Amino acid sequence: MNKRLLAPLAVVSLAAAGAGLAVLFAMPAQAHPAPTAPYDAVLHQPHHDTKAKVFERGCDEIGDLKAADKDGWVFNISPDEFDTAIGMWAKFDTGSGQVTTLIKDGDADPYPHGFANATNKHLAWVVVPAGWTLLDAEGKSVGDKDVDRIVVTHTCAGAGGNTPSPFPSESSGGTPTPGKPASGTPTPGTSGTPGTSGTPGGPGDSPSPSEPGLPVTGAAVTVFAAVGLALVIGGAGTMFLVRRRRDLPTEV
Repeated sequence: MNKRLLAPLAVVSLAAAGAGLAVLFAMPAQAHPAPTAPYDAVLHQPHHDTKAKVFERGCDEIGDLKAADKDGWVFNISPDEFDTAIGMWAKFDTGSGQVTTLIKDGDADPYPHGFANATNKHLAWVVVPAGWTLLDAEGKSVGDKDVDRIVVTHTCAGAGGNTPSPFPSESSGGTPTPGKPASGTPTPGTSGTPGTSGTPGGPGDSPSPSEPGLPVTGAAVTVFAAVGLALVIGGAGTMFLVRRRRDLPTEV
C-alpha cells in the first residue's frame, strides 16, 4: 500500500473508534426493569429524569404545603394500594447532589410526605424544594393485585407552575395514563401526617437505584450495536496500519 494512503486510513479508523466511544458515553442512564426487595413496583420509565412542572397540576393531597419554593409530587400504585409500613422511596437530583426520601409510616425525614385517602391508599405524596429532578423511585404494594410500577399521577409545581407535556404511552394493561390520574380512581381524601425532622433515608435505608441491572431496550440494542461496529472498524483499521507499517521497506 502506498504510504500516502496510510495517514487518511489512520484518521478514518481513529474517527470511527472515537465516534463509538462518544456515543457510548453520551447514552443516558436507563431505568432498572425490576424492583429490589422488599419493593415490588418501579417508577414508570418515561417519568425518570423529569421535573414537577411537566405533569398535570393537582395540589389536593399536599394541602397547605404548596408554595412557590416547593414542588409536590403525587405517586400512584393503582390498581393496588401502598403497603404504608414499607411505602416507597424517591430519588431526586438537587442540582448539587442527590437526595433519597422515604414515604412510609413513621418516617421522619425533613420532606413532608404521606398517603392520600384513608380507605384506599393508592396515592403517596412528598414535598421537596422546587426545581428538583426526579431520578428514580420504587414502591411496595399490599399485594392484592398485580402491580409492577408506580407513576407520577400529578404534581403541584412551585416556581413557574405546571406546564404539562405529553409522555409516551405504554401498552401494559392497568397502567394509568402518565401525567393524569387513573380513570375510576377514588377521590383522594385528607393527606397523611408529614414527617418534620430527621435525616433523609440513604442507601442503607432504601436500595440505591444504581444497583439494579439496566434494561436492554430496542433502542439501546441498536446503539450498542453501532458502538460495537465502530470500535471493531477502528480496531481493525489500527491493526492493519500497524502490520502494513511493519512490512514496509525501511527507507535509506
